[in-house]
Amino acid sequence: MGNISEIEKAERFFKIYETMYNDPVIKVSHLKRKLNLYYNSLINHLNEMYEKKMLIGPYLSVRAHSAHKEYAYFIWSKNPFKMCEDLAKDSRVLYVTRGCGDWNIVVVSIHSLDFSRWEGMYTIVHQGVRYGVYTSKVQNNSQKKSLKEICYTSNISIVPEKNERTHVPKPQWGVKEWTLYHAFRSNMRKKVHPILRKYGISYRVYKKWKETLTNYCTIHLEYYPGGFHTYLPVYWLLETDYEKSIKQLFSLFPTSTNYIEIGDRLLVLVALPNNAFEIVHSFFYKLKTEKIIKNLRSAVFY
Repeated sequence: MGNISEIEKAERFFKIYETMYNDPVIKVSHLKRKLNLYYNSLINHLNEMYEKKMLIGPYLSVRAHSAHKEYAYFIWSKNPFKMCEDLAKDSRVLYVTRGCGDWNIVVVSIHSLDFSRWEGMYTIVHQGVRYGVYTSKVQNNSQKKSLKEICYTSNISIVPEKNERTHVPKPQWGVKEWTLYHAFRSNMRKKVHPILRKYGISYRVYKKWKETLTNYCTIHLEYYPGGFHTYLPVYWLLETDYEKSIKQLFSLFPTSTNYIEIGDRLLVLVALPNNAFEIVHSFFYKLKTEKIIKNLRSAVFY
Protein backbone atom coordinates (compact mmCIF):
# COMPACT_ATOMS: atom_id res chain seq x y z
CA MET A 1 0.00 0.00 0.00
CA GLY A 2 2.94 2.33 0.58
CA ASN A 3 3.20 4.98 3.23
CA ILE A 4 0.61 7.73 3.02
CA SER A 5 -0.15 10.51 5.47
CA GLU A 6 -3.21 10.46 7.70
CA ILE A 7 -4.61 13.39 5.71
CA GLU A 8 -4.21 11.51 2.42
CA LYS A 9 -5.76 8.42 3.98
CA ALA A 10 -8.75 10.41 5.23
CA GLU A 11 -9.22 11.85 1.72
CA ARG A 12 -9.19 8.35 0.27
CA PHE A 13 -11.71 7.16 2.82
CA PHE A 14 -14.07 10.01 2.00
CA LYS A 15 -13.78 9.36 -1.76
CA ILE A 16 -14.56 5.68 -1.19
CA TYR A 17 -17.64 6.65 0.83
CA GLU A 18 -18.75 9.28 -1.69
CA THR A 19 -18.46 6.90 -4.64
CA MET A 20 -20.33 4.15 -2.80
CA TYR A 21 -23.04 6.59 -1.71
CA ASN A 22 -23.73 7.38 -5.37
CA ASP A 23 -23.60 3.69 -6.35
CA PRO A 24 -24.10 1.48 -3.24
CA VAL A 25 -23.53 -1.83 -5.05
CA ILE A 26 -20.62 -0.73 -7.23
CA LYS A 27 -18.22 -3.61 -7.89
CA VAL A 28 -14.81 -3.41 -6.24
CA SER A 29 -13.14 -3.58 -9.67
CA HIS A 30 -15.12 -0.53 -10.83
CA LEU A 31 -14.46 1.29 -7.55
CA LYS A 32 -10.73 0.62 -7.96
CA ARG A 33 -10.71 2.15 -11.45
CA LYS A 34 -12.78 5.18 -10.44
CA LEU A 35 -10.47 6.00 -7.54
CA ASN A 36 -7.25 4.95 -9.28
CA LEU A 37 -6.21 2.70 -6.41
CA TYR A 38 -4.43 -0.64 -6.32
CA TYR A 39 -6.76 -3.54 -5.55
CA ASN A 40 -5.01 -4.53 -2.30
CA SER A 41 -4.97 -0.92 -1.10
CA LEU A 42 -8.70 -0.57 -1.73
CA ILE A 43 -9.52 -3.86 0.03
CA ASN A 44 -7.39 -2.84 3.04
CA HIS A 45 -9.14 0.53 3.21
CA LEU A 46 -12.60 -1.05 2.98
CA ASN A 47 -11.76 -3.61 5.65
CA GLU A 48 -10.54 -0.90 8.00
CA MET A 49 -13.56 1.31 7.36
CA TYR A 50 -16.02 -1.50 8.12
CA GLU A 51 -14.07 -2.86 11.11
CA LYS A 52 -13.98 0.59 12.73
CA LYS A 53 -17.61 1.29 11.75
CA MET A 54 -16.54 4.26 9.68
CA LEU A 55 -18.88 2.81 7.05
CA ILE A 56 -22.25 1.28 7.93
CA GLY A 57 -24.33 -0.21 5.13
CA PRO A 58 -25.53 0.07 2.50
CA TYR A 59 -28.78 -1.22 3.99
CA LEU A 60 -32.44 -1.01 3.02
CA SER A 61 -35.53 0.44 4.69
CA VAL A 62 -38.98 -0.27 3.26
CA ARG A 63 -40.99 2.88 2.66
CA ALA A 64 -44.30 3.14 4.50
CA HIS A 65 -47.08 1.74 2.30
CA SER A 66 -50.80 1.09 2.61
CA ALA A 67 -50.43 -2.57 3.60
CA HIS A 68 -47.63 -2.06 6.12
CA LYS A 69 -47.53 0.40 9.00
CA GLU A 70 -44.93 0.72 11.70
CA TYR A 71 -45.70 2.46 14.98
CA ALA A 72 -43.06 4.29 17.00
CA TYR A 73 -43.32 5.06 20.72
CA PHE A 74 -41.05 7.34 22.75
CA ILE A 75 -41.48 6.36 26.38
CA TRP A 76 -40.17 7.57 29.71
CA SER A 77 -40.25 4.60 32.08
CA LYS A 78 -39.50 4.31 35.79
CA ASN A 79 -38.01 0.88 35.09
CA PRO A 80 -36.62 0.95 31.53
CA PHE A 81 -34.56 -2.24 31.95
CA LYS A 82 -37.58 -4.39 32.85
CA MET A 83 -39.88 -2.71 30.33
CA CYS A 84 -37.36 -3.19 27.51
CA GLU A 85 -36.89 -6.81 28.50
CA ASP A 86 -40.65 -7.44 28.36
CA LEU A 87 -41.15 -5.55 25.09
CA ALA A 88 -38.33 -7.47 23.39
CA LYS A 89 -40.34 -10.67 23.92
CA ASP A 90 -43.39 -9.27 22.10
CA SER A 91 -43.60 -10.70 18.56
CA ARG A 92 -45.13 -7.44 17.31
CA VAL A 93 -42.07 -5.43 18.32
CA LEU A 94 -39.49 -4.87 15.59
CA TYR A 95 -37.05 -2.78 17.59
CA VAL A 96 -36.58 -1.61 21.16
CA THR A 97 -33.68 0.28 22.71
CA ARG A 98 -32.81 2.23 25.86
CA GLY A 99 -31.30 5.65 26.41
CA CYS A 100 -31.52 8.63 28.72
CA GLY A 101 -33.10 12.05 28.38
CA ASP A 102 -36.66 13.21 27.77
CA TRP A 103 -37.46 9.58 26.97
CA ASN A 104 -35.52 6.44 27.82
CA ILE A 105 -37.12 3.80 25.57
CA VAL A 106 -37.88 3.76 21.86
CA VAL A 107 -40.17 1.00 20.56
CA VAL A 108 -41.08 0.30 16.94
CA SER A 109 -43.82 -2.24 16.27
CA ILE A 110 -45.92 -3.57 13.39
CA HIS A 111 -49.15 -3.08 15.36
CA SER A 112 -50.27 -0.48 17.86
CA LEU A 113 -49.38 -1.55 21.40
CA ASP A 114 -51.28 -1.54 24.67
CA PHE A 115 -49.13 -0.45 27.61
CA SER A 116 -51.83 -0.81 30.30
CA ARG A 117 -49.95 -3.54 32.19
CA TRP A 118 -47.32 -0.90 33.07
CA GLU A 119 -49.96 1.56 34.34
CA GLY A 120 -48.37 4.19 36.56
CA MET A 121 -44.87 3.16 35.51
CA TYR A 122 -44.44 5.08 32.26
CA THR A 123 -45.29 8.19 30.22
CA ILE A 124 -45.59 8.25 26.44
CA VAL A 125 -43.68 11.33 25.30
CA HIS A 126 -44.75 10.86 21.68
CA GLN A 127 -46.21 8.18 19.46
CA GLY A 128 -46.99 8.05 15.76
CA VAL A 129 -46.84 6.15 12.50
CA ARG A 130 -43.37 5.84 11.01
CA TYR A 131 -43.19 7.33 7.51
CA GLY A 132 -39.97 8.16 5.65
CA VAL A 133 -36.45 7.25 6.80
CA TYR A 134 -33.56 9.16 5.22
CA THR A 135 -29.78 9.45 5.59
CA SER A 136 -27.96 12.63 4.59
CA LYS A 137 -25.00 12.67 2.24
CA VAL A 138 -21.94 13.65 4.27
CA GLN A 139 -19.92 16.74 3.39
CA ASN A 140 -16.12 16.62 3.48
CA ASN A 141 -15.89 19.24 6.23
CA SER A 142 -14.03 19.35 9.50
CA GLN A 143 -16.21 19.17 12.61
CA LYS A 144 -15.20 22.73 13.54
CA LYS A 145 -16.14 24.10 10.12
CA SER A 146 -19.44 22.21 10.11
CA LEU A 147 -20.47 23.55 13.52
CA LYS A 148 -19.59 27.07 12.45
CA GLU A 149 -21.62 26.80 9.23
CA ILE A 150 -24.61 25.25 10.98
CA CYS A 151 -24.75 27.27 14.17
CA TYR A 152 -23.29 30.64 13.27
CA THR A 153 -22.94 31.53 9.61
CA SER A 154 -25.43 29.28 7.83
CA ASN A 155 -26.86 31.06 4.77
CA ILE A 156 -29.55 28.45 4.11
CA SER A 157 -32.83 30.30 3.90
CA ILE A 158 -35.49 29.13 6.32
CA VAL A 159 -38.65 28.95 4.22
CA PRO A 160 -41.89 27.35 5.46
CA GLU A 161 -42.98 24.36 3.43
CA LYS A 162 -45.74 21.80 3.64
CA ASN A 163 -44.49 18.61 5.24
CA GLU A 164 -45.80 15.72 3.18
CA ARG A 165 -46.52 12.43 4.94
CA THR A 166 -47.27 9.86 2.25
CA HIS A 167 -47.42 6.14 1.66
CA VAL A 168 -46.02 4.56 -1.48
CA PRO A 169 -48.01 1.85 -3.29
CA LYS A 170 -47.75 -1.65 -1.87
CA PRO A 171 -44.64 -3.34 -3.33
CA GLN A 172 -45.55 -5.62 -6.21
CA TRP A 173 -43.33 -8.35 -4.83
CA GLY A 174 -43.94 -12.04 -4.50
CA VAL A 175 -42.30 -14.54 -2.14
CA LYS A 176 -39.00 -14.49 -4.03
CA GLU A 177 -38.73 -10.70 -4.00
CA TRP A 178 -39.45 -10.50 -0.27
CA THR A 179 -36.89 -13.24 0.30
CA LEU A 180 -34.33 -11.11 -1.54
CA TYR A 181 -35.29 -8.06 0.53
CA HIS A 182 -34.74 -9.89 3.81
CA ALA A 183 -31.49 -11.41 2.53
CA PHE A 184 -29.99 -8.07 1.47
CA ARG A 185 -31.77 -5.72 3.90
CA SER A 186 -28.86 -5.30 6.32
CA ASN A 187 -26.10 -5.40 3.70
CA MET A 188 -26.68 -4.79 0.00
CA ARG A 189 -23.06 -5.66 -0.77
CA LYS A 190 -23.37 -9.32 0.11
CA LYS A 191 -22.20 -11.67 -2.62
CA VAL A 192 -25.20 -12.21 -4.87
CA HIS A 193 -24.77 -15.67 -6.38
CA PRO A 194 -24.41 -17.64 -3.10
CA ILE A 195 -27.69 -16.11 -1.90
CA LEU A 196 -29.45 -16.85 -5.19
CA ARG A 197 -28.26 -20.46 -5.02
CA LYS A 198 -29.31 -20.78 -1.37
CA TYR A 199 -32.89 -19.73 -2.11
CA GLY A 200 -33.20 -21.10 -5.66
CA ILE A 201 -33.78 -17.67 -7.21
CA SER A 202 -32.65 -16.80 -10.74
CA TYR A 203 -30.40 -13.85 -11.53
CA ARG A 204 -33.15 -12.50 -13.81
CA VAL A 205 -35.54 -12.25 -10.82
CA TYR A 206 -32.80 -10.60 -8.74
CA LYS A 207 -32.02 -8.04 -11.46
CA LYS A 208 -35.68 -7.15 -11.93
CA TRP A 209 -36.17 -6.88 -8.15
CA LYS A 210 -33.14 -4.58 -7.82
CA GLU A 211 -34.60 -2.25 -10.45
CA THR A 212 -37.71 -1.73 -8.27
CA LEU A 213 -35.85 -0.96 -5.03
CA THR A 214 -35.96 2.83 -5.16
CA ASN A 215 -39.74 2.68 -5.74
CA TYR A 216 -40.34 0.89 -2.45
CA CYS A 217 -37.23 1.39 -0.31
CA THR A 218 -34.73 3.98 0.81
CA ILE A 219 -31.05 3.01 0.63
CA HIS A 220 -28.73 4.09 3.43
CA LEU A 221 -24.96 4.34 3.62
CA GLU A 222 -23.62 5.94 6.80
CA TYR A 223 -20.17 7.46 7.22
CA TYR A 224 -18.37 8.32 10.47
CA PRO A 225 -14.73 9.39 9.86
CA GLY A 226 -13.65 8.60 13.43
CA GLY A 227 -15.64 5.36 13.69
CA PHE A 228 -19.22 5.35 15.01
CA HIS A 229 -18.27 4.39 18.56
CA THR A 230 -16.14 7.53 18.98
CA TYR A 231 -19.24 9.74 18.70
CA LEU A 232 -22.20 10.50 20.96
CA PRO A 233 -25.49 9.48 19.24
CA VAL A 234 -28.05 12.15 20.09
CA TYR A 235 -31.71 12.12 19.08
CA TRP A 236 -33.80 15.25 18.75
CA LEU A 237 -37.55 14.90 18.30
CA LEU A 238 -39.17 18.07 17.05
CA GLU A 239 -42.09 19.62 15.23
CA THR A 240 -41.42 22.15 12.49
CA ASP A 241 -42.80 23.71 9.33
CA TYR A 242 -39.23 23.86 8.01
CA GLU A 243 -38.26 20.20 7.66
CA LYS A 244 -36.47 20.62 4.34
CA SER A 245 -34.30 23.41 5.72
CA ILE A 246 -33.51 21.48 8.92
CA LYS A 247 -32.37 18.54 6.79
CA GLN A 248 -30.22 20.82 4.65
CA LEU A 249 -28.58 22.33 7.73
CA PHE A 250 -27.57 19.01 9.22
CA SER A 251 -26.35 17.62 5.91
CA LEU A 252 -23.37 19.96 6.47
CA PHE A 253 -22.01 17.61 9.14
CA PRO A 254 -18.96 15.42 8.41
CA THR A 255 -20.94 12.48 9.86
CA SER A 256 -24.17 10.94 8.63
CA THR A 257 -27.41 12.37 9.97
CA ASN A 258 -30.54 10.20 9.97
CA TYR A 259 -34.06 11.58 9.72
CA ILE A 260 -37.21 9.63 10.53
CA GLU A 261 -40.70 11.01 10.05
CA ILE A 262 -42.85 10.00 13.05
CA GLY A 263 -46.42 11.23 12.67
CA ASP A 264 -46.19 15.03 12.48
CA ARG A 265 -42.74 15.07 14.12
CA LEU A 266 -39.23 14.71 12.77
CA LEU A 267 -36.65 12.58 14.58
CA VAL A 268 -33.09 13.75 13.91
CA LEU A 269 -30.16 11.51 14.86
CA VAL A 270 -26.75 13.20 14.86
CA ALA A 271 -23.46 11.55 15.84
CA LEU A 272 -21.48 14.20 17.72
CA PRO A 273 -18.07 14.45 19.36
CA ASN A 274 -18.63 14.87 23.11
CA ASN A 275 -17.38 18.46 23.03
CA ALA A 276 -19.97 19.47 20.39
CA PHE A 277 -23.11 18.44 22.26
CA GLU A 278 -23.66 21.73 24.12
CA ILE A 279 -23.11 23.78 20.96
CA VAL A 280 -25.64 21.85 18.90
CA HIS A 281 -28.12 21.60 21.78
CA SER A 282 -27.95 25.38 22.20
CA PHE A 283 -28.51 25.79 18.47
CA PHE A 284 -31.68 23.71 18.63
CA TYR A 285 -32.96 25.87 21.48
CA LYS A 286 -32.12 28.97 19.44
CA LEU A 287 -34.32 27.59 16.64
CA LYS A 288 -37.02 26.92 19.22
CA THR A 289 -36.80 30.51 20.52
CA GLU A 290 -37.11 31.75 16.93
CA LYS A 291 -40.21 29.54 16.52
CA ILE A 292 -38.59 27.59 13.69
CA ILE A 293 -39.10 24.41 15.71
CA LYS A 294 -41.39 23.54 18.60
CA ASN A 295 -42.10 20.65 20.97
CA LEU A 296 -38.38 19.93 21.20
CA ARG A 297 -37.27 16.78 23.03
CA SER A 298 -33.90 15.03 23.12
CA ALA A 299 -32.22 11.86 24.33
CA VAL A 300 -28.85 10.15 24.18
CA PHE A 301 -28.85 6.46 23.25
CA TYR A 302 -26.41 3.69 24.03
